[in-house]
Amino acid sequence: MFQLYYECAFLALDAVSPVTHSIGNNLKRIVIVITSVIIFNQKMSTQSMIGSSIAIGGVLLYGQVKEAYKGKGKAAAKK
Repeated sequence: MFQLYYECAFLALDAVSPVTHSIGNNLKRIVIVITSVIIFNQKMSTQSMIGSSIAIGGVLLYGQVKEAYKGKGKAAAKK
């Protein structure tokens, strides 16, 4: 199963940029933490909630900045 995971990771890396792949990998970890909190009824400390919020906010901010600069990068490449 672990080998299959790595094969899928390499296929995904071929399809997207390394930064996007890294963000997706971190987002996967966040989803696992949130899912375990919900399914297993785990308690989260204040520090854990702050850390998770920062991680989720960073992923969302990255997506917005990447989208904002997508058009500017294409315009600069044409010059």
